[in-house]
Amino acid sequence: MKIIRILIIITIILSVIVMASHIAKLNTWLNAKLGNMDYRPDVKENAALHAGEKHFEDRDKVLAIVNHYSNIMNDVFIRSYDYTKLGGSYILGDNKDLWVILIHGYTAINKTMFTIADEYYKRGFSILAPNLRGHGNSAGIFTTYGIKEKEDIKEWIRWIKTDYPGAKIILQGESLGAATAMFLIGENPKDVIACIEDCGYTSYYEMYDHQVHNKIKFLTKPVALVANLFIKPIIGADLFKSNIDSMKKTKIPVMFINGGEDKLVPVEMCQKLYQAHPGKKDLHIAKGASHAESKLYDADIYYRKIFHFLENI
Repeated sequence: MKIIRILIIITIILSVIVMASHIAKLNTWLNAKLGNMDYRPDVKENAALHAGEKHFEDRDKVLAIVNHYSNIMNDVFIRSYDYTKLGGSYILGDNKDLWVILIHGYTAINKTMFTIADEYYKRGFSILAPNLRGHGNSAGIFTTYGIKEKEDIKEWIRWIKTDYPGAKIILQGESLGAATAMFLIGENPKDVIACIEDCGYTSYYEMYDHQVHNKIKFLTKPVALVANLFIKPIIGADLFKSNIDSMKKTKIPVMFINGGEDKLVPVEMCQKLYQAHPGKKDLHIAKGASHAESKLYDADIYYRKIFHFLENI
């Protein structure tokens, strides 16, 4: 009985930890305090401390690009379906009927997507980079790991279509942003013509299960089930909702990208998503890249593959 009580206590504690991982504002703040520049709006502040590190060199590039586009970049706010205030930035390109929505990852902000925005702008695209709920200048406390976020992206699409009714839209996301995009295209929105998903997960549960040591893996399912009892009604998330189902349903072309050394979203997860998609698709594994770092490893190949894919949809 004592062992059972201990296991129950451990399960409850771990369930609380899982629930706490959904508090986006808290986790963003903690990462900022820990000095991880990837999560800071003021990316310039820590740049000197990490000079020469490959991961942080990209943050310098982000800052330079954001400054470069500052005169033509506009901030915008909308209300989502549940009245959550959402913020974002947009740039009008040469083609105002061809848009890309760039969706950042968990605890990041929209500006971290501007190295990618630069490549699209050079090719004439108009760009929208929203801040997901609970991130940047968007309201909200919790992340729902793509569930409510996909509804928010629908509102951003409506915002684009209000002024540009003929607009065709591409979604490109990293991690949480990629999962959000995949959840959305599972509904086959008529104005989305392609999706570039970079290190998006199948489900929160599978991503979390992958991180757990084999010796305590028997606890992952009970912990997730207990956590989900609270998360679903309170936050609106679902740990078990899978993008495998989204990929089986979608008719939208998808390019799948993953880092070969990604420990958070392993290559095998990306391959499962790729295999589930029945239509036009492509797959790029960036050897040596960790999570959300594929664009840092041979950027020429990364963008050449993306735009070749888009040119042929």
